[in-house]
Amino acid sequence: MIKTKMVPDELIAVISYTGCFRKTIRILRELEEWLRANKVKIGGSGFVIFYTSPFEDEGRYDVGFPLEEEIAGDDRVNIVRIPGHKVLYTSYKGSGRRAAYESLIDFVEENNVDVIGSPREVYHGDSVEIQFPII
Repeated sequence: MIKTKMVPDELIAVISYTGCFRKTIRILRELEEWLRANKVKIGGSGFVIFYTSPFEDEGRYDVGFPLEEEIAGDDRVNIVRIPGHKVLYTSYKGSGRRAAYESLIDFVEENNVDVIGSPREVYHGDSVEIQFPII
């Protein structure tokens, strides 16, 4: 099922990464360890923002977590504030990734929805939420 929602202003910690998508989970764990070592409260589920196709093995990504408090980043970890925005989203479990993206893309095309940024996958345990930022 495809829905829309408002994502509030977010303070996020991200590591920018270019390479194999499968390594993003390792980078997510590295970032989580960095945040815990710096005693920062994580404000939600880990995510990946895609700057290249989510279907390619190699790409450019931001791997991150929302934060509940301000902290200074370092040479590897960037702290960024993203303004609130509206997203079109759906979720999938298991091997439904391609079908979930295709359903979002079909919905965008059929309904003339303006996508204004890069897709984001938010990892909620065994399900993944795919978000397209829209007007």
